[in-house]
Formats: sequence, structure tokens, C-alpha cells
Amino acid sequence: MVGNVGNVGNVGNIGNVGAGPGHAALPDRIDLPFVAETVAGTAAPVAGILVPEAQWGSRDWGAEWWAWLALLEFAGTGWQRRIARLEPAMPAPGSAAEKKELDDLVAMAQDERADALGEILAQNAFYTDIMAPFAALLRISPSTHPASFRLLHIAGLLGILTSMHFKQASRRPRPSQVCPALLPPLPVPGHPAYPSGHATQAMLMALCLEEAMKAPPVRPEGAERPPRGAETARSRRMGPLLATLAMRIARNREIAGLHFPSDSAAGRDLARQVFALLNPDPPPAQPTLFLATLEKAQQEWAS
Repeated sequence: MVGNVGNVGNVGNIGNVGAGPGHAALPDRIDLPFVAETVAGTAAPVAGILVPEAQWGSRDWGAEWWAWLALLEFAGTGWQRRIARLEPAMPAPGSAAEKKELDDLVAMAQDERADALGEILAQNAFYTDIMAPFAALLRISPSTHPASFRLLHIAGLLGILTSMHFKQASRRPRPSQVCPALLPPLPVPGHPAYPSGHATQAMLMALCLEEAMKAPPVRPEGAERPPRGAETARSRRMGPLLATLAMRIARNREIAGLHFPSDSAAGRDLARQVFALLNPDPPPAQPTLFLATLEKAQQEWAS
């Protein structure tokens, strides 16, 4: 499902990110597996070299599994009560607003779909396909910016969690259910349209990366809480680019006939509300896993 990521410029081999600090699958000899080797120049077996002090450290977590830890933490915050509604509200079925959206989607399918199809296909599968354009834009990889990639995985999972909550509440049909002639070039996802999960994930990724480019916070002596990261020339310059890329990813889903424009707008609103919960002002006295990861990402960009 994520194998296509490597086709997008092979940006950091994103398809393998999160597999821990390991490596791609390795072949081994049948007649002489490495475990049967002896230490060079001796008769001692390599299998006898043990590391009894070995421990599982934070760096051993794969990025996608680290993101699940952040999701577990966020899921227990009562966020459902703190995000009461999304803007814009879903247009009423059969309303003039919905008709206008359908007319726009028909025009997109006629005028833009053929040209956008390459991007649409590349950004389709799960959230890791959405990560690739951000990595390419910033010229980063899991090896150069591991904490930043953890943020991308966190944004991807939280985008799924939070958007599914509102999708279940809205149960909005997909545009092609209302207008079958839209005939999307991809399988229609098996969940409702409002809000757009792609829009939520992409904008949350953009917000996380922009925040990662800010200066790492320094806790003043005697202060109970560290300040938030200060804006930098890089965050001011790249923030608009990241947001524009997020909007382009969401619009591609509209061109494909998979989402109404209001689905995308509501997804972006959801992302902003989720990010505000993840990165509150003032920060909590005890940093969350997300904030600890964010600070490490800020240190990456400061170096």
C-alpha cells in the first residue's frame, strides 16, 4: 500500500520509515548463514558475541509506531468534547450550496483531472503517500530529520482518528454517490466524505512542520513552563509553502471527485483545532509525547 512512495522522487525511502533503525530485507546464505560464521582470524563463533546491556531506547521506535504512542496519549485527552464543531458546516443535501459544489466538481473533472491524475494517484494510499511531497519540498529524509518524520506520522494518525469521529457523525455521501457521472479514477474510500481525511492530515502535517522550524524553546530559570518556540526566518518563509501544498493535496481529491470543497475546508479547520490542542499556549508544565517530539524536531532544524 505504501510502496508507491518510493516512486515520488525516492525521497528518503519513505516507504521504509518507521521500521525502526534497521534496514531493508537482507539475503543470507543457505549453506553458511551469518550466525554460523566465526570471528575473523579466530575460531570463536559470532553467535557468542552478546550485548547483555542492550535496552530498547526511544531511538529504536519506528516512526509510525512512535506515532501510535502519541495517538494513545491524545485519545485520552477528551478531545471530542473540546472540538465541538467544524467550519464550514456541511451543506444540506439538495441545497443550492451543495448544487454549486457539484457544479464545481464537474468542471474540475472536465478541465483538470487529466492533468492532475499523476498527483492524484501518487497521493492516494494512506497517509504516507501524503508525506512524500512535504519531504520533497523540504529536502529531508528519515535519516536527516528523524523527529520531523515522527511528527509527520503523528499528524497522519491523528488526522485519521479525528476525521473519522466527524465522518461518523456526518455520514455525508461521496460526491460520486450524488452525481455518479463524476466516476472517480480511484476506488471510493469506504467512509463518509465530511470532513476530508486527506485535508486534515495534510494541513496537520504542514502545521507541525512549520512549528518544527521555529526556534527551540528555552525554559527561563525558575519558570514553571517552557515558552513556545519563537518564529524564525525559515518558519515564516516555509509556512506558506507548506500550507499551499496541503491545500493542493486536498484539492486533488476534489478534482478526483472524491470530496466536496466543503469537505476539504472542514478538514483544514479540524487540523487547526487539533494542532491547537497538541500545542497549547501556554504549554503544559509536563510536556506531552507530542511536545517532546516537537522540541527534538526544532533542534533538528536549528542545527
